[in-house]
Amino acid sequence: GAARAIVAVKAATEPAERRLKLIELLEANLSAEDGEFLASLANDRSDRVRALASAYLARIGWQTDADALV
Repeated sequence: GAARAIVAVKAATEPAERRLKLIELLEANLSAEDGEFLASLANDRSDRVRALASAYLARIGWQTDADALV
């Protein structure tokens, strides 16, 4: 909840390495509630951020639109 909101606001203005570290903070309490934020990272300019977000989405069982097409 609150941690995700802080990460979302802060990550938007940070360089890729810091965005990655901020997103890693979500891992401890990762839940389906994080899905929308993580899905929003699908277009992040960093490959590593996109990969981490994708891995976290898989862990919470979040289905993306691309998954639905398979």
